[in-house]
Amino acid sequence: MKKLYFLLFTICFISVSYSQIINEFEPNPAGTDPSTTTFELKGTANTAFDLWILSLESDGYQGTVDRAGNVTGTFDTNGLATVTIPDLENPSFTIVLTDNFTGSIGDDLDVLDNGTLDTSSLGNILDAVGVSDNTADDSTLYGAVLSGSDILFNGEFEPLLVFRDGSTGDWYQTVTVDFGQPTESISVFDVNGNLVPNTNFDSDPASGPTFGITNPSNTALSIETKEIAGFSIYPNPVSGNFITIYSKSNIPMDIKVYDILGKQVINKKKIERKLSISNLNSGVYLIKAIQDRAISTKKLIVP
Repeated sequence: MKKLYFLLFTICFISVSYSQIINEFEPNPAGTDPSTTTFELKGTANTAFDLWILSLESDGYQGTVDRAGNVTGTFDTNGLATVTIPDLENPSFTIVLTDNFTGSIGDDLDVLDNGTLDTSSLGNILDAVGVSDNTADDSTLYGAVLSGSDILFNGEFEPLLVFRDGSTGDWYQTVTVDFGQPTESISVFDVNGNLVPNTNFDSDPASGPTFGITNPSNTALSIETKEIAGFSIYPNPVSGNFITIYSKSNIPMDIKVYDILGKQVINKKKIERKLSISNLNSGVYLIKAIQDRAISTKKLIVP
């Protein structure tokens, strides 16, 4: 019975973990700035959506709503939809996908400029991704704060395109390298600003956006992915406000926790051993740990 329950949980998680997320967009496309910015969203195939996309100023802890657009439509048979909002101000910014927005452009959601956002006007936040254009802004993005992701500065230039891996959902960025030089080219960097060979992907991300079709996938990474040696969680079921995460390696882990509906509720970087779960309600969760390209997942029970 326990095995069956976990199987049902796993199926549920897989089926909804990609429900209504940001899948691809151009933070600063080459050439003259367009009048609109195109986003690709991913959700449940053949279902209608009525959502909001917001851009929060992230040059330092500002948190001002810089852009906001209501987008509607229906996901296609592959679960993809292409929508547009007014052109974005160039990075650094944080993009938020939500089911409602009751505020206005110009609202300051980080009044104290300390990284604490007033989310009362944002409805149910479905996804968030911060994009940085310099190292100083890496720490003032709001993506991780909103249980999403932050794409850190690549050391070269503002990203032309950011996209989720077509298989893993991991974020990547394409960037102009050696801008204005004879050696100018477009390269790919990961979410931490590390260079990734274009040839690692099943199709070259430098060729441009893939709106409406499956994004490139890092096939080299998928081949190398392995389980974390000696991965375990204690106590499980949980007792108290912390859990201890073990592995045979002392390398810090990145930890993500998802609820039974697939919503990411915890996203922590460089965890040594202890993880606070004080904000979790009673229920069943899936914890995903990433350590030096190895990945492990386990069911976590909070009584």
